[in-house]
Amino acid sequence: MKQLASCLLLRDFIDVLSTDLASVGEGHIFTCRPLKGATAEQDTVLGRFRGNITLSGTREFQLALDELVTDKLVKVILDFANVTLSRTAIGALVAFAGTIHGRNKRLYLYRVSDQIRTSLQDLHLTEFFTFLENEEDILAALVV
Repeated sequence: MKQLASCLLLRDFIDVLSTDLASVGEGHIFTCRPLKGATAEQDTVLGRFRGNITLSGTREFQLALDELVTDKLVKVILDFANVTLSRTAIGALVAFAGTIHGRNKRLYLYRVSDQIRTSLQDLHLTEFFTFLENEEDILAALVV
């Protein structure tokens, strides 16, 4: 991560990526996505999610996903390290992915929790997503 921190082109992307979500309090627009960051050119955005997103939180989850998309956007990275998703929220994620792919943009799932990965496998949806496991994968995705 130190290599990334020295790059001005990554702007607040690095700060968002390295922030401990447990230290982020309430008061953000989206409880399920307290942090987002973008590269300097605003062509790649990172959304960091947290918590158990259930049926009752699916609408907020959809709004948090949609709010990441801008005109300049080329790539979306979703950090799901500390997240569980209900089947309805998985459906919202799949719908979002369809929208992103339909706009010729790229979607990456970063540090996906075991629960989400298992749910996507059970639904035979893993091939629909590109998974990033570590910071080196993020670097590779940024240059593609």
